[in-house]
Amino acid sequence: LLSVRTGFLQIRKFPFARFMMASAVAAPLLMPLEVRNFLVLLWAPSRAGKTAAMAAAASIWGDYRDVMVSLNTTNVGAERLAQFHNDMPVLLDEKQHLRNPQTAAALTYLLGGGRGRLRGSKTGLQQTGRWRTVALLTGEERLSTDAGFEGVKSRLLEVRGNPFGSDDAAAKAVYAWAGQHYGYAGKLFIDHVRN
Repeated sequence: LLSVRTGFLQIRKFPFARFMMASAVAAPLLMPLEVRNFLVLLWAPSRAGKTAAMAAAASIWGDYRDVMVSLNTTNVGAERLAQFHNDMPVLLDEKQHLRNPQTAAALTYLLGGGRGRLRGSKTGLQQTGRWRTVALLTGEERLSTDAGFEGVKSRLLEVRGNPFGSDDAAAKAVYAWAGQHYGYAGKLFIDHVRN
């Protein structure tokens, strides 16, 4: 437990990485605070440590290798992921996989809306999925500059910055640390909120 605390204290020295971790613990607070879903995009040039910052945020809840997924997905895949992670964060890496602006807008509305699409089945209607979440995304460019994003701006917080400054060693160290120490902070956070 001491190494978990030490790791988080080291990461907290970096404001953008710390912000990603704070965003990851916001998801379970949406229901009690009666706040709607929102999305956070951390964007910066390639090799800036964005994925390392997301790995640190993911490690709060579990093994980042299992919790983080690529944005190379369909809207149905993202919908199912959000349903599965209800009241927990959804962590989607590499916005550049969303090359089509309409796909990016649709995905943002979908995750922010908290409700899946109505679908039929052989026996009638499928149950429509619902969720509460904070979606964390990374990428090399903004989302809101794309066409069709006027309504998205109220659901999306875009942050530009190098999560670990010029400290490449700190960014690389996150992977080793987060790969060994994960899931503890989330449990401690929930226990603290309950008490």
